[in-house]
Amino acid sequence: MKYRTQFAFTQRELLDLLAQSEKGYPMPKNPTKEQPANAATDPKLEESIRRRAYALYEERGREDGHDIDDWLRAEAEVTIALKAAA
Repeated sequence: MKYRTQFAFTQRELLDLLAQSEKGYPMPKNPTKEQPANAATDPKLEESIRRRAYALYEERGREDGHDIDDWLRAEAEVTIALKAAA
């Protein structure tokens, strides 16, 4: 009996995986096109989100335990504002 490790594939399996990925996940027409800014790549955007999240924290009376909620809400608000301004 032949045993396979987690990453061992036959040549046929690799070709099938490649064919599936080409059908199901097409490459963008211009893969080098600049991607939209996000908090991980744009320090100004991250700072805007950070300031809004802190403002939400203060509006709630500095109640701890809602940091993720504040961040997600701030991220959504800042993103919407940027799209509206564009």
